[in-house]
Amino acid sequence: KFQKWQLALIAIGVLLIAGVTGLHLYSHPTQIGSGKYTHAAKFDNALIIDGIDVSYAQGDGASHNWNQVKRSGVDFVFIRAGYRDSSKGKLHADSEFKENIQGARKAGLMVGIYFYSQATTKKEAREDAKDCKLGWAWWLMPVTPALWEPAELKERKAKRDQEVSDVLTGKSDKFLVIIGPCSADNEDSVCDYAERLIKVQEKTADRLIIIPRVYTNKPRTTGEGYKGMLHQPDPEKKPDMHEGLIAIRKMHMRVFAETGFPTADEMLYPENMTYLDDIMSYVAIGARSVENQQHRLTASGCDVAVGMKNPTSGDLSVMLNSVVAAQQGHDFTYRGWEVKSGGNPLAHTILRGAVNKHGQCIPNYHFEDLVLLQELYAKRSLDNSACIVDTNHSNSNKHYEQQVRIASEVLHSRQVDPELHSMVKGLMIESYIEPGNQKIGGNHIYGKSITDACLGWDESEKLLYTIAENC
Repeated sequence: KFQKWQLALIAIGVLLIAGVTGLHLYSHPTQIGSGKYTHAAKFDNALIIDGIDVSYAQGDGASHNWNQVKRSGVDFVFIRAGYRDSSKGKLHADSEFKENIQGARKAGLMVGIYFYSQATTKKEAREDAKDCKLGWAWWLMPVTPALWEPAELKERKAKRDQEVSDVLTGKSDKFLVIIGPCSADNEDSVCDYAERLIKVQEKTADRLIIIPRVYTNKPRTTGEGYKGMLHQPDPEKKPDMHEGLIAIRKMHMRVFAETGFPTADEMLYPENMTYLDDIMSYVAIGARSVENQQHRLTASGCDVAVGMKNPTSGDLSVMLNSVVAAQQGHDFTYRGWEVKSGGNPLAHTILRGAVNKHGQCIPNYHFEDLVLLQELYAKRSLDNSACIVDTNHSNSNKHYEQQVRIASEVLHSRQVDPELHSMVKGLMIESYIEPGNQKIGGNHIYGKSITDACLGWDESEKLLYTIAENC
């Protein structure tokens, strides 16, 4: 039984709730959908969709009638993937996650995932975010016959990162090959290409570490032309960067999930690194970005290998200064946060050729160029004197078929000079399914570059085996 004063407080509480609800309804008079909800009038012209939150609390996921859920007017389902318990701080999977997400997707519902964090420290919060991003986000991909499960992919990524690190630090004598299209313009053909690398990697595993190029940003000298999938997920449609961000992560994830290969991409926009950094084992900074301070500082906070290309002018000191900056720790701002980096000892150089004042291409892959770089490295106190040679761009004067010859010459230089053998750690090759390139539109040829011309698969496969024999 309640005392009178308790009844009075309850009555006051009920009146307050009724008053607040009335004011809310008065200020949000517009009805939507079935009339169950209200919203501010400023959203009258917005697309409003209904969704539900589902977890183990709703019972056995396999018994849910997801088709009925969809017919009831639900548009999307936000599904709990896992949680951190509040007592011991351990991470757990939601017991019904797999059944819930598979059932919802089969019914044609849009799905999203969340991780119920009860983190009490910054370290735990970072762990929760990373676990959700890498451990669970794979379920948002289209259903494909993946060769690797999520837990295996985490181990695969860590293993590959270590293998690349061992090459750059001299602990391993394996040779890096970063190979793939100039621009990753089509998800299906890019994944098709990456799958072809599996067999080659298996046969050359004792000599090569193959990393597929999945380049989704295309720097343009004049700002004109196709800027990559980030800008235009469909090259024949107008730019859409929101859809582009979704498309590039989806493609990187699909390559990784279907092949087991962590990827490589160019850091054109440093602020976008967090969209892909859990999938990539190699990052390149291009000739037009290498002098930019934010690129250098961001590279200093990366935990994977970052290659710095020489600028288009060919000035090797600019490239080496970038490596010096990236190998040091810094305090700087990143996406609105003040951050502190510890320095990246895996920052290294990439020789890609140069262009002189007359617009002529000047290669820098010859024996004498490599010796000069080795001498410049010796004058600086840098960790790991390492170099990758880009066989295309100004080194080939964009004659893509010359990449085979250039690769052969670089391998010969390594063979005749022990110091160069130690410094030159790999090659970067532009390659796709079909040789050459094509213009956007018209009768599009599957697997043929729409930007710089690339080697075709047949030539690329032979080249990879040749590199394995001679590196």
